[in-house]
Amino acid sequence: MNDTPRETGRPRTSTGQYVATLNTAELTRQVAAKRKLGYSYDTIAEQLGISRTYVFKLWTELLREVKLDGAAEAVMAEVAKLEASNERLDALEAQIRETLGRRHLLVTPKGTVEDEDGNLVEDDEYVLKLADRVLKVEEQRGRNHDRMVKLRGLAQPVQQTMDMQVTYKIIGLGDDTEDAE
Repeated sequence: MNDTPRETGRPRTSTGQYVATLNTAELTRQVAAKRKLGYSYDTIAEQLGISRTYVFKLWTELLREVKLDGAAEAVMAEVAKLEASNERLDALEAQIRETLGRRHLLVTPKGTVEDEDGNLVEDDEYVLKLADRVLKVEEQRGRNHDRMVKLRGLAQPVQQTMDMQVTYKIIGLGDDTEDAE
């Protein structure tokens, strides 16, 4: 796997850092597009033929270079990644529910199991495992939702204002004290 490209004669900045080339810019663009679709660093590295470390470096440098105007784009990229994750979760849930709609018979090494009337016995354990998978998918979808709410700035703490009036009474000093002569 290739790592950070090492080009001889490649221009450097005054601080000694390499100046981005068209190849680096294109790799950064591809990394950003794939991260937006929800791909992992490992998957992107494998697809582009570069190391996971270099993918991470390109991504973090891109995020670091994002200015205030670009921050919205970074947020939208993360939201798009979460939405892509939700689409995959929807497809998985549909597949699980389709499987749940079919009949699941209890099978042993000797074959299917019949009750005392000769009817085939349903495998409740398998159905419960699939139901558990549906719950896990829904939990992940909820975590994705919570993350999107935070990214969009909608998770602001609730502020309450209290309007109170306080009255003080000083005890021990009265108006009827006489001057002692």
